[in-house]
Amino acid sequence: MMGERILVSTFLIGFMGVGKTTIGTALAKHWDCPVFDTDQLIEKEQNRSINQIFSEKGEAYFRDVEVDMLKVVSKKSGVITTGGGIILREENRLLLKNSGRSIFLTCEPHVILERLKGDDTRPVIKEKNAADIVALFKKRLPLYKESANIIIDTTFLSVEEVVHEINKRIKKGNYGNNSKQFF
Repeated sequence: MMGERILVSTFLIGFMGVGKTTIGTALAKHWDCPVFDTDQLIEKEQNRSINQIFSEKGEAYFRDVEVDMLKVVSKKSGVITTGGGIILREENRLLLKNSGRSIFLTCEPHVILERLKGDDTRPVIKEKNAADIVALFKKRLPLYKESANIIIDTTFLSVEEVVHEINKRIKKGNYGNNSKQFF
């Protein structure tokens, strides 16, 4: 697929720490197409960090802005990486599922916890312990699955292996679930 342009939006969804931004960048490079990060676009538009938006305006305001940004970016062709909570609103889940390919990247909770250790840029998990973070992951899991055309477990895969798996699944039209049930 190298050098081949994609004609639809390809959304990467999943909990924080699963590798959406890293894999999205690699996928866009492989496909020679643009990558759009909804959180980065929101920060640029709002002229402040996600942390600042949460502390100054609250999560509800951020989620409203997120809905608007998804509507804008879903009209673009390329790889679109999303924030971990984008699936919380039903209109977002429908948009993700119906505006292109939606790929749910997941991994084992203990790996997510390790990747998030010391990360203070994520307001949703500030001042939460490991059990709270795992509970949040469990709560969101059905919403990610509902929103996805493709599900890929990244726990034991390199970035290159995830890109290969995405390409293989798209080429075969195999949009079924290849991840095990975590809970």
